[in-house]
Amino acid sequence: MMFSLSHKNVSKYLEQSGIFSQQDLLNLKLELGKLNTKNFSIVVTLQNGHKFIVKQERPTLSGTFSQEIFNEWQFQKVISELPKLNSLKIFVREMLAYDEDNLIAIYRYLDNYLELHTGILESKKIFPVTIPAWIGSILGQIHRATFNDEDAYIYVTQKGSFWQSTGAAFSLLQGRITPEILSMISPDYIKFISLYQRFDSLEQATLEAISSWQACCIVHNDLNIANILVHQEWEKVKSFTEAQEQSTVKIIDWERSSWGDPIFDLGNLIANYILIWLSSMVVDPSMEMEESIKSAEITLEDIRPSIVIIIQSYLHNFPEILQHFPNFFKKLLQFIGIAIIIQTQAKIEYHKLLVNSDIYALQVAKSLLCRPEISLVSIFGIQEKELTSIIVNS
Repeated sequence: MMFSLSHKNVSKYLEQSGIFSQQDLLNLKLELGKLNTKNFSIVVTLQNGHKFIVKQERPTLSGTFSQEIFNEWQFQKVISELPKLNSLKIFVREMLAYDEDNLIAIYRYLDNYLELHTGILESKKIFPVTIPAWIGSILGQIHRATFNDEDAYIYVTQKGSFWQSTGAAFSLLQGRITPEILSMISPDYIKFISLYQRFDSLEQATLEAISSWQACCIVHNDLNIANILVHQEWEKVKSFTEAQEQSTVKIIDWERSSWGDPIFDLGNLIANYILIWLSSMVVDPSMEMEESIKSAEITLEDIRPSIVIIIQSYLHNFPEILQHFPNFFKKLLQFIGIAIIIQTQAKIEYHKLLVNSDIYALQVAKSLLCRPEISLVSIFGIQEKELTSIIVNS
């Protein structure tokens, strides 16, 4: 029978893990970690002040387990055990141990770090471009380090890997738009699906984009701004080299990592910034769509420098991707569109409410998917050659 983690037994469990001694575990302070339906977590503070996260996977409604924490453990092993990938460890939160029998992981707690979204972006009127530049550089280095690497491929696709099916990143999108689930979801979500299916060109463009998915490196598959942590003293860091040395930025929650398409990671990240703009609109049933768009507290011009620098810093660190994907920018824009649809669907399912910003998000996604060439300048504000000029000049 599987051990069930709780506040009452976590101290005993940690002692049995062999990582901590009885002395280490005296006078523990315990607090609940992030609440979600997938995992139960406890933040443990030792008497010396060091903190750790103890996380256990919970069963789904059907009683099964996703094995996502095990999947992250595999990712942690590949970057630790392959010497050529050791340099990537500074970019992730370390997992100290994984108990496969009880689906329990122990992580270092990053006490001096802020979540990019809630800790930094929400408090800024002008978004800092330094951080997205670092993130683009880190993502480019991770993708480049594992690009077409046979050893990395073997690690992340071995038997037992949860997230190994081809195109798994899109199963969320494909699985939601089916007649079987219509009776189980909110009326507003059905309205969103109806809007999506009303546009034949949108569905066709989505299928085209999904068919272009090409696995060639390790990808995160859930790269959103909630999964990026930044050191609270980041403003004192003067260069990316210094940011690397001090591990200023960490990408966490690699539970859905896989051998996948790197452009999907990049598209998902940029979609997060676009959704900050869209979700800042004032929402009122009495307002017309144009009024809601004009009411946005954060404009496209506000986020544009961030998404441009993400792409430029990414390409500076992984220029070979342009040769591997001659249609790089078309794919990127279409994958941004898909990511917007997926994330908007998830938002509606969670809040069970369809608002103007969600409808406009679908229209933005439609433009990105169906007219990527035209959308490039609309979103980024510059031409393709300007986005790649940093490579030519470097």
